[in-house]
Amino acid sequence: MSNDSKRISDKDITERTLVKVREYTSFFCDIIAEHYNIICKYPPSKVANACFYLARQCCHLRTVWSFDLEEYTGYSEGNLSEILRDIRYHCRDIIELIDYANNNFREGPRAD
Repeated sequence: MSNDSKRISDKDITERTLVKVREYTSFFCDIIAEHYNIICKYPPSKVANACFYLARQCCHLRTVWSFDLEEYTGYSEGNLSEILRDIRYHCRDIIELIDYANNNFREGPRAD
């Protein structure tokens, strides 16, 4: 088992949550692709990471953005704050999806 796969398996994230994060990230990317004012202003990697951030937030992860994610992506949470503000301001359809996800995705009981 590699160090990366061991690190991932040690996290408190279920398979269901990982699937939802992937689905939400994909939905957000599809929606943002229609917003020219955002995709022209930011590099694609920043747009993708902002979508990933929002998806993780929608799935109520304890740590939305970690040091490991910062290392892997090259973006800190602070680096994403401007694009996240722009997305929330310009993309009403994403806000509706975020609200839906926040109200409907529940992980199930955790053994803490």
